[in-house]
Amino acid sequence: MVLGDTEFDGAFVIQGNHPQQVLDLLADAQIRDLLLKQPQMHLEVRDDEGWFGQDFPEGTDELVFQVVGEIMDTNRLAALYDLFTAILQQLCLMGCAYEDDPHLIL
Repeated sequence: MVLGDTEFDGAFVIQGNHPQQVLDLLADAQIRDLLLKQPQMHLEVRDDEGWFGQDFPEGTDELVFQVVGEIMDTNRLAALYDLFTAILQQLCLMGCAYEDDPHLIL
């Protein structure tokens, strides 16, 4: 899948079962910039598989980040936090991560 962002397209191989949703997620320039700051990594959404247990509750997926070795740089860890926050927020806005507005306080 190609976004049309030369730097980003040259740095990543993008695949997905729902191409339009992937394109909608990566249309966010902040997410692309934060991804470009993460060298040699793998990011995916796993469907109901459950890395830390047998499985998650129905309809719960897992955002998985993998990198070889240890991350000891606190700036990189902070950038990862920003990346995950931006991705999850965009997924919520797209209606892909949460059925209701996660900011709604009852």
